Amino acid sequence: MKKSAFAALVLASILTACGGGSGGSSASSFAGATGAVDKTISVPSAEASSGSTDAKASAREKIVTTHLANEGEIFKLSVPTWVRFGSGSNWREIIMPANIAIMCHVDIFGDPGVGAPRVCETMVDVPDAAPATGKTYTALAKEGEIFRLATPTVVRFGSGNNWREVTMPANIAIMCHVDLFGYPGVGAPRVCETVTDTPAQPATSSQIPGKTIVRVANEGGIFNLAAITPVRFGNGSSWRTVTMPPNIPIMCHVDLFGNPGVPAPRVCESVVDTPAAPPPAPGKLIEPLVKEGEIFKLTSPTVVRFGSGNNWREVLMPADIAIMCHVDLFGNPGVPAPRVCETVRDGASSGGAQTLPSIGSSLVGDVVDASGKIVDPAYSAMAALLSKPEGMTYRYGPNAASYGAGGGAQLFGPRPNNNFLGYQYMSPDAPYLWQVGARSASPGLYSSNKANVSFVADSNAAHVGIADFQTTTHMFSTFAQLPQLSWTLYGAGLNSINVADYRAKGIVGGDPVAVTRCGGRPGFCNQGLAAFQNGVIGTVGTNTATNKSTVKLPPNKVPTGIAMTNNSEFALVTVWDTTAMKGQVAVVALAGLCDNCNPFNSQANGGYSAWYNWWNEWMGVYPGLPNIGNIAFMKILGYIDLVGPDGSVMKAPTEIAVTTGVDPFDTMLPGGIFVGTPLPLTNQANRQAFLNGENAWKYAKGGMAVVISKTEKKAAFIDLKPLFSYVNSIYFGGDLGTFNARMASLGQADSQWPYTFANQPQQAPTVVKMISLPEKPTAVKTTVWGPNQRAWIATQEGVLRVYSLGNYAPGRTATATTASSIAELPQFAANVGRNPTSLSWSKGEPDIPTEYADPNMQVIVTSRGDRKISWVRFGANSSSIVRTLQDPRMQDPIAVEDADNFANWGYVVTVADHEGRAVHNFRYGPVSFIDGGACPKATGGCPVIATNGVKIEYGGKMDLPGKPFQVSGANVP
Repeated sequence: MKKSAFAALVLASILTACGGGSGGSSASSFAGATGAVDKTISVPSAEASSGSTDAKASAREKIVTTHLANEGEIFKLSVPTWVRFGSGSNWREIIMPANIAIMCHVDIFGDPGVGAPRVCETMVDVPDAAPATGKTYTALAKEGEIFRLATPTVVRFGSGNNWREVTMPANIAIMCHVDLFGYPGVGAPRVCETVTDTPAQPATSSQIPGKTIVRVANEGGIFNLAAITPVRFGNGSSWRTVTMPPNIPIMCHVDLFGNPGVPAPRVCESVVDTPAAPPPAPGKLIEPLVKEGEIFKLTSPTVVRFGSGNNWREVLMPADIAIMCHVDLFGNPGVPAPRVCETVRDGASSGGAQTLPSIGSSLVGDVVDASGKIVDPAYSAMAALLSKPEGMTYRYGPNAASYGAGGGAQLFGPRPNNNFLGYQYMSPDAPYLWQVGARSASPGLYSSNKANVSFVADSNAAHVGIADFQTTTHMFSTFAQLPQLSWTLYGAGLNSINVADYRAKGIVGGDPVAVTRCGGRPGFCNQGLAAFQNGVIGTVGTNTATNKSTVKLPPNKVPTGIAMTNNSEFALVTVWDTTAMKGQVAVVALAGLCDNCNPFNSQANGGYSAWYNWWNEWMGVYPGLPNIGNIAFMKILGYIDLVGPDGSVMKAPTEIAVTTGVDPFDTMLPGGIFVGTPLPLTNQANRQAFLNGENAWKYAKGGMAVVISKTEKKAAFIDLKPLFSYVNSIYFGGDLGTFNARMASLGQADSQWPYTFANQPQQAPTVVKMISLPEKPTAVKTTVWGPNQRAWIATQEGVLRVYSLGNYAPGRTATATTASSIAELPQFAANVGRNPTSLSWSKGEPDIPTEYADPNMQVIVTSRGDRKISWVRFGANSSSIVRTLQDPRMQDPIAVEDADNFANWGYVVTVADHEGRAVHNFRYGPVSFIDGGACPKATGGCPVIATNGVKIEYGGKMDLPGKPFQVSGANVP
């Protein structure tokens, strides 16, 4: 056992014996606190002995440090106190609670950046600023501590000569913190002090936990009481308490109270029990947070209550710092343990978010305890809820209302709808509504974008949780920028046609977990894939790509995310294994085929047509080869354990992205047709040309998948080269007879083509690197093709981080790789807004009107916390936000998808609005028709109508019977 594990175990046993409760007073609880209330400091060396003074070269405060314990020893504090751990000039500081046993150990405080021997010392602030004439400054609390006032009082926050003064109300618990007072112009340590006029006969007071102290008179003064009340007489810490009757004049005098043992000046103060917080008023929403002793963070300043039953203490707590649910911070609620912390919000503010309650030692809404360790029962419980509201909160964090962000100014739009009538192919129950252009007699060059949106359905009986819809359409010189059901589906309704079919056959019951499709070029990603709660992976189609194909994971493997390689060769599915309690990636081989064709019979067979030339797709079933994306066959090849080369483990993957680096246009022949039909692999010369001849650069040679775990704060990088190398060798190497025999063995058994990892383990991809992240990763995307292959990872505090993928996504040529080339590129990091839940490829840029803009030059980010969409553009050595979309009609943006621009151009993004229960369209560039018409491309097209200089207009929305969370779309041929 490692020393750190042993130390944590010893401390946990000591604290439990002291009555700390389950997990609350464990070593892991304190370790969890180090993310915010602690800080690594470098100060002049202080002697590890009582009374040593840190000689800071400033006029702020002197810090008196007192030796407390050597590393490995146990100490207790009588009051909450700043304690530092380290030696010399390297220290870690944490506010530690009172009256519990604490070990002086690196697992509790974090690494101070210096080796043993190390010590723990208390740190006490000694103010050196002289009070202003006529004012009395009374110490109230150190930063991070809680105080109450008997009357509204001016309180100052800061140190030395730098202060912020605020008049604070009476009889509520207040935290001494920069978020409440504002920055005083000086760093920590800081304190709170009352600021009062100096009385003619000054006297000091002292607070009593659980009691409210109110001064009623100075010595010699007269007071009256409304009820029988204990009154104390004295000063400082010396008092005489007498219960006094009501409604008579009483003199504050030593002859009535007796000598308190301290000379004048003295005062009289009433002493009453601090009332427990009443039950929440109507309209208040109470939500569980953590159990006593556990750590929590808030995304915005929030009232938190501590206690149980009808006994509570409420405190307004600041945002973005680690806070312990503990009696020393909240005060005694008048009820013994077990106690909990709960948020108290206005009923509308949380947006109805639901969280998984604490299970065992897990944090509320999470699968880990305060130390970040997976709690198995919570892991299993969450796995069953990933498609439910509790799973949405776990995966996507606080909703927009929780952050209190505004929606910005309302943009122009929507434009009036025009109903396209009188078209012979259009059903009356599926209208086509257009907004831009002018209808012509000629149909022109038709193009459209279709999408699949996944949502948490209000009723599983009525809706399957995935809808197929149209994001944009060009036809007859009109442009539709309103999201709507496609007229080409003839009124099929909000249930995805494929998924409705799967449910009718008992394959799924609804409850999607994720949707995806490939990306990189319009026209290549015709179908998407959906992963469902019950482990089914199935195709979701469009109007011209309707193949239905499914596979199912074993019952103990629950999908959490899904991604497809550039040309739909493979799907990669992150899973939680609830039996082995480990994270994995399932590798699924995909084969494209003509629409509605049977992969096991090339001739007419029942309701299937004979195979035919469909957009030059292969006239064969070739799982693992590039295709046009109408998936007719799938097979699970095996699973990749998420274990890094250094032994680090990821158990709870939440999202995945993948790239091969191949430009889909590379798979085309001169004249713009796909390689499939013209070059059948039943011809050995064609196979040889793919192996090492003129067509050897028309398929992927490797790739990189990037997996994130939100709760574990990790990212894993997976090398796909073994998989592609093996599959390519089968398709293009060896003799034709062996090849034909293998293709004829198509099936789901290990020994049938394509072979599983169990049969051919050398093809299994490998984890080449595992990294830890400083904050929770919330979204991941990889670049598609072209130079500078990278991964984008967003973290919950609002930072977009960029990582080089080295040569792991080589595109059409094989290259040497090394794990050291996978590295963060901090020069490209960008602040994109709180809780960024979605990253989307940018598929066109009106500011750079090239025919097909570099897909790696920018990425589109959804900040759920700030209710905005940002375009982040990358330069040679930096990044910048070049466009920001905000509109109050987006209540809770959670995901965004950019529409393809092909032939005709429209520049439209579709935003999934979770709490708004809709998808919205926004146009950020001109509509251009390549064949002229009402918006001719040659003259710049039909522009956006800007609002206050913002060149974005609102296209409209499509309401949904549930809360959307992912959207995936593409141009379809």
